[in-house]
Amino acid sequence: KLKGDNALLIDREAENEDSESEDDAAPQKKSTFAFFPSDSESSSSKDEEETEEENDSEDGEKKKSHGINSSNEEPLEIGGSKDEDEHLVDDGLVEREEDLDAILDEFRAQDEQLAEQDGSAETEAQTNLLKSKFPIILKGLDERELDMDWTMRNALTAAHDEPRPANNSGKRKNRVFLFGAPAQNDARSIKPPNYVGGGIGMTSYSDDAPDGKSPAIPERYVGISAPKDWYRFIHADSYLRDLEDYRYIQQTGDLNSLLFFVAHHPFVTDSLLQVANVLFQTNNSQNATGFLRRCLWVFESACFVRFHSLPVRLINYDVKENQVFFDALRKIIHVSSISGLWRTSLAVSRYALALDPLRDPLRVLAVLDSYALVCYSHPVNRWIVELVDSDAIRIQYTDNATCGELFECGLCGLPNWSYSYALALFRTTNDTERANAALQNSIKAFPSVVGLLLQAVDVDTTGRTMRRDWISVLDKATERQSRQRTFYREEAVDATLTEVALQAIDNLVSNFVALSAKAWSDDDVLQFLYDNVSIVVESEGPKEDYPPLQLAVLHYSQVVPGDWETRIQQLPEDANIVDPGLVAQALVIDPNRPRLLRRMQQQANGNDRLMEQMMNAGGIGMPGAAQQPIFGGPPTGLVDPDLPMAEIFWRSFLPWNRVEGVREERR
Repeated sequence: KLKGDNALLIDREAENEDSESEDDAAPQKKSTFAFFPSDSESSSSKDEEETEEENDSEDGEKKKSHGINSSNEEPLEIGGSKDEDEHLVDDGLVEREEDLDAILDEFRAQDEQLAEQDGSAETEAQTNLLKSKFPIILKGLDERELDMDWTMRNALTAAHDEPRPANNSGKRKNRVFLFGAPAQNDARSIKPPNYVGGGIGMTSYSDDAPDGKSPAIPERYVGISAPKDWYRFIHADSYLRDLEDYRYIQQTGDLNSLLFFVAHHPFVTDSLLQVANVLFQTNNSQNATGFLRRCLWVFESACFVRFHSLPVRLINYDVKENQVFFDALRKIIHVSSISGLWRTSLAVSRYALALDPLRDPLRVLAVLDSYALVCYSHPVNRWIVELVDSDAIRIQYTDNATCGELFECGLCGLPNWSYSYALALFRTTNDTERANAALQNSIKAFPSVVGLLLQAVDVDTTGRTMRRDWISVLDKATERQSRQRTFYREEAVDATLTEVALQAIDNLVSNFVALSAKAWSDDDVLQFLYDNVSIVVESEGPKEDYPPLQLAVLHYSQVVPGDWETRIQQLPEDANIVDPGLVAQALVIDPNRPRLLRRMQQQANGNDRLMEQMMNAGGIGMPGAAQQPIFGGPPTGLVDPDLPMAEIFWRSFLPWNRVEGVREERR
């Protein structure tokens, strides 16, 4: 029996040795805990491997059924051909990014729905009032006309194209920038930093304070808007420090130093707008337009993806972070009109008006109607009529000197809108009586406009024809103007307000005549004007019934005729000190450039060594300047994040050093 047992043991050892040799020959996944598995263990491990393979196959089928790496989807191509596993990883990354944007938008929409459910019926009524009252401002607007390049390319065919529908997909990958991306770089590869990354962000008034105390809504909108209808831009801490650097350079008054700053800080909107303004005045409009478009691109990148698709989106100009955005819109309106791109000027003006329609902080209503008339578009003329008839926009002015007295009037209380409304009726409707009545009311309120329009279109007013006798008609219109002004001054309750209001009317008339005079040069329009002027001056009696002076026009008392003229005042050629090389460098967006100024040196040395510091800066050199790295300077315990990575590494070993912008560890 012992011999038999020994024989069995020997046979089993031999089998184990054979199985071990087979395992060594065929590579298999070995267990970490048993180097010599038994027959039962090896069989169970094989069964486990088979079940794992089956599970993997089932998981793959499930993924295919859910659309992951399916044949219907196009894989994300990054360079040349990739393995199947790399495609799976790339598709997963892209899908996770898109899902993240969709999830964030979904959460925000759910929060808004909950806020609406928790809010009172009064808040719901306020939102409905805004949604029903102000969408007419953007009615029929083609968002492609906001882009100057698109309007210039399609100047002859834009009037016949169908408006592009708004992008409401909610995915950032399909996002289209309304004002156009900068031409110098591909916006898909280089993007401005968001708020978390140290740039500009956007927030709603309802999201600002966790305790429910939102910022104050402007007085004009109290009772008709909710906090969730208002948005504002916010600046990160690092962006605020960049603004401090910009203000240091701004105090020097050196344009080349400002270009240095823009080259190293390509996404600071204040500096971009300032460079654009100076380049426009030095006859460098092409590069200036590039900086202006980049400024708007940075702001648009900071907006919510769904911001432009909202029915109500209000931005307060009085908030400091929003003012540069409004100023950039104002500049692009002016620049587009100088280039003859009236459709872009009109589109951007309507866009800016929709951000704050009751207060009109940019005073675009002083020129909006003129841009609409010179477009010679039937839908645009019809939009003018609908906007005035809807009475959605009321001009208001509060005089703080007279105990806050409120003056209010409609759009026809402004001289430019009164005449534009009459001309739009003449162009679009067959109701001649209505158009004649509108023009006669305009002439009664503002008789001086007729003579200025005729003078601007070079009409001979010294002779007579069989159809028109301008001499006698204009003389009577001038007399009416003089008597009317005297009447207003005699009946004025406040002489100062009356004089300022009359001056504001004169400024509005000057802008209107300068921008829209050619719209009145057609022969049928001149006849329409002559017939109604004759009726007004011939129907006057000894006691004329003058329309009341609308003191709400004081809201536009700050409008200066030169602000909207079709040219920009140029600096003398001797004062043009712009270096073209610096302009070319600043136009290139390179996020890898270090900061221009070291803030630790600013605090140590003050403003006296500011220019010396910039002259010695690396990166973009100036002729004749000593080239040294930007991180050079006096010994300090602060580690600049812009230093080379190796230097940051060995400096981090020293216990007394700390990274700039990071709180020091408590010891």
